[in-house]
Amino acid sequence: AVRFRAESIWEMRPGVAWQGVGVDADGHRGPRVPRARSDAKRMACLGDGMTLGVHYDEPACWPALLRARLDCEVLNFGVVGFTAVQGLAHYRDRVRPFKPDTLLVAFGGRHEAEPGASDLERIARARTLSERTRRFVARSGPLRWLFGLGAPADLSPRVVRVSVVETERALTELANEAKKDGVSVRFLSPPRPIAV
Repeated sequence: AVRFRAESIWEMRPGVAWQGVGVDADGHRGPRVPRARSDAKRMACLGDGMTLGVHYDEPACWPALLRARLDCEVLNFGVVGFTAVQGLAHYRDRVRPFKPDTLLVAFGGRHEAEPGASDLERIARARTLSERTRRFVARSGPLRWLFGLGAPADLSPRVVRVSVVETERALTELANEAKKDGVSVRFLSPPRPIAV
């Protein structure tokens, strides 16, 4: 349901459902909206799996609820497992061409990966052919044996993929770029449980 993409490590694969969730050829969930603008206001929602609406039918995810209540186009550009660093790349490549009036940004999940590799490092590695080859070999048992790599590595213990500083930097850059594009930016935060 996801495919490799050097700019953001992965993205949702158009037309393929993952846990009942799929995206169109432009990378967003919901009704198809042409890139060319109509007279309607346009809002883009950018975030992780909570924005995408994993485990929800499309009409029940929060961008679809907004679409049903507001008199504007609402595009859902959520991607499962995305961090703010990946979201910045996704804005540049997938969201910006739709020229939204408003951008709602909601990254709140605690995403983890292999020790010692932040998203910034993984994106830099993913852009090289040698990294793509390493990933292919790592997934193939016979090739792992042929190249003397042994069994797949144990990825535990897990580490946070993006530090607070990297998240703040990516969100600041995202806001600055969107504002230069004439887009009004709003950050949303998932509710936190209150200890009683």
